[in-house]
Amino acid sequence: MGVLTVNSDMKTTLETALLSSYPGASVILDVDMEPEGTIINGFLIWSGYREHDHHYRQAGLTKILRQHLTAEERRRVHLLMTVTPDEYAAMREPQL
Repeated sequence: MGVLTVNSDMKTTLETALLSSYPGASVILDVDMEPEGTIINGFLIWSGYREHDHHYRQAGLTKILRQHLTAEERRRVHLLMTVTPDEYAAMREPQL
């Protein structure tokens, strides 16, 4: 298999799909080059996650990815953390 790349259309498609599926959410996506190809990492920050566990959050995310991205594109998505705004803020606080 050759090196896989992420084009800007795929990043836009992913961001649009997440924002339309999670009203009021924030999406932060980073595109990184790795030896095996380009990958996407990021955060889906949504206050609606407050009452839901990790399994619920990831199951919903997986459903959205399957609906909007091809299998090849999904292989480029390495890590999307599903967090509340408070969880995201806590992760960004400086460590003592």
